[in-house]
Amino acid sequence: MIVTILMIVTILMIVAILMIVTISTVTLIRSWSF
Repeated sequence: MIVTILMIVTILMIVAILMIVTISTVTLIRSWSF
């Protein structure tokens, strides 16, 4: 149970980091285009 919870938490953290990186890159591209 503990291992599965740790796996889920790590996956959620990776997904959150990827979302933040993609949002930051999109904002940078938009700021450069305009």
